[in-house]
Amino acid sequence: NKTCTEAMFIIDGEYTMDLGGEILKLKAHDVVYVTPGTPYSMEGKGTSFVFIEPKWDSAQNVATE
Repeated sequence: NKTCTEAMFIIDGEYTMDLGGEILKLKAHDVVYVTPGTPYSMEGKGTSFVFIEPKWDSAQNVATE
């Protein structure tokens, strides 16, 4: 993501996140903040709430290697 700032609140479940090369274990009530240009990926199962600023646009969703 090159444009948006994202904040994720984990409601329940467990996730593993690679945030710019740092591996994070996320669980209920954790919050993670992702600045524009920071590569990340997430795996896991649960419920999360994601705040995105500015408004997300599908044209921004570009897969990177």
